[in-house]
Formats: sequence, structure tokens, C-alpha cells
Amino acid sequence: MARNETTAPDYYQRYIKMALDQGMSLEELLSDVERRWQQLFAKVDDEKADKAYEEGKWMLKELLQHVIDVERVMCYRAMMFARGSGDRLAGFDHDAFAKEANANNRTLLNLLEESAVVRSASIHLFKSFSPEMMKCTGHFSNNDDPASTEALGLIIAGHQLHHMEIVKARYL
Repeated sequence: MARNETTAPDYYQRYIKMALDQGMSLEELLSDVERRWQQLFAKVDDEKADKAYEEGKWMLKELLQHVIDVERVMCYRAMMFARGSGDRLAGFDHDAFAKEANANNRTLLNLLEESAVVRSASIHLFKSFSPEMMKCTGHFSNNDDPASTEALGLIIAGHQLHHMEIVKARYL
């Protein structure tokens, strides 16, 4: 049976699947994944955070900032869809964002604090949506397939889970 929360362009289905595989409500999921993210980065010092696993790849601080940026963008989209104002939202270039984010001039602690604050705000945002609002859909990034408000919350968690796997496999 198709569930509305999985309504999203094909590219994002991998993140949604990762999130749904956790078997939690969206609020529990967002909280749990952030807790695990913070625990993962507790193993990282500033020296390690300033390194990439390979030439041309992001440093850990840049990866952390990327996850924060994507969360903010997805929350904006979710709010626009839930409020009925976001049928065709622009995309964003995550590489350009990373280049201009200034993450490498920040401390790891500062980025982790920002991550926690952004997640808290995201949880409050999604808790504010009624069940009807969670089903609202819209389009972004020139995708023909719509995304639901709830799918955007799942994408936030799944995207972070995806990057947790990368951090474990390639940075630690």
C-alpha cells in the first residue's frame, strides 16, 4: 500500500526508505537521528574535522554544514507546501552552498551546536503541522513529481543517515 509520506521525486526515495526503515514516528526519528549524529561527531576532533577523505571531497566541517543547509532548505519547502504557497520552488546548488558556507573557519563545536538548534526548530515546525498539512504537496528543483510535506521531513532524516554512513566509512 502506498503511503502519502513517500510522495517525492525518485531521487529522494533512497532517503525516505532509510528514514522509514528506522520504524519511528517523524518526531522520534528526527530526534533520534540528531542524537546519533551528535554521538558520531563526539569521536571527531577539530584536526580530523578539517580533513577530507580524498582530494576534491568535502572536509568534515563542510559535510556537516551541508547537512544543516539541506535541512533548512527542506524545512522551508515543507513550510511553503503546508501553508499552500509553494507549488514551484526553486532548487539550490549544494556544491555552491558548500563553497560559500565558510564552514572551515568555524569550530566543530559551533557547527554541532548549530545542527542541534536547527534540528530542534525542525521538530517544532513538523509538530505544528496538522495531518492535513503533512499531506500537502508541491514541486521543487524543476521536478515533475511532487513531494509531500511529510516526505520532506523524512528526507531530512534519511539524508542525515546517508551522511552518517559516509562519515563512518570514509572519515573515521
